[in-house]
Amino acid sequence: MNDPLANLKDIHLPPEPSWWPPAPGWWLVAGLGLVLLIFLGLYLQRRRKSQRPVRLALRELAEIKTTGLENAAAKRLFLEKLTILLRRFCLIWFPNEKIAELAGNRWLEFLATRAPDDDPRQWREIFAPLLAIYSSDRHLEEIEFDPATLKENTARWLKGQLKKNEKGGGKP
Repeated sequence: MNDPLANLKDIHLPPEPSWWPPAPGWWLVAGLGLVLLIFLGLYLQRRRKSQRPVRLALRELAEIKTTGLENAAAKRLFLEKLTILLRRFCLIWFPNEKIAELAGNRWLEFLATRAPDDDPRQWREIFAPLLAIYSSDRHLEEIEFDPATLKENTARWLKGQLKKNEKGGGKP
């Protein structure tokens, strides 16, 4: 009797599985990853766009010189530049507010109530020199303020608007 298994061929293994095309689960993971990347990109773009007014205002603030303010005209020019910068920023940042009509103490109160922290009294004192542009040059000579400190506090106020915005209490 012959061996019935003698005519059989050796075991034939299937080929190794290919890495392409991936299994359906990997297609799902790739699709979700792509959607997440798109949403992240849109979020970062929107966030960067919303921060643009603050970045531009800080850049312009850096260009305002704090030296050579010995006479009333130089002090007035410094305070006017600072006020114009703050007004332009506020017109963009607070579009639903009537900022253009604010002057004097009402303007000061507006800045103080939108300060980054909850102490408007401190901010009224900080921005008090801005009211000097509404007075005469003689009165302006008598006002003592540190331009560098005022400029630094203005930058702090501007940066604080971003923090308030991130918390949900800033830009409307």
